[in-house]
Amino acid sequence: MHLSSRKEWFHDYDNTILVKIYMGENSIQEAIGKGNMDVTMEIGESVVRKTFTDVLHVPRIVKNLFSMSKVVS
Repeated sequence: MHLSSRKEWFHDYDNTILVKIYMGENSIQEAIGKGNMDVTMEIGESVVRKTFTDVLHVPRIVKNLFSMSKVVS
């Protein structure tokens, strides 16, 4: 699962999604939409562009959270 607070980074955005996210510090955040996000990553000496799909929009999180297991699969 990928989470981001940066709505301007999304494309193909669906604002009909409402999901509760249970965070590690026992808080609950609310996802208010989901969409796709284009990401550029440096892996070693290579630059890789990838589209993350079904990223949840969680406005109140401070940092973006990306699942590495989902990225490399």
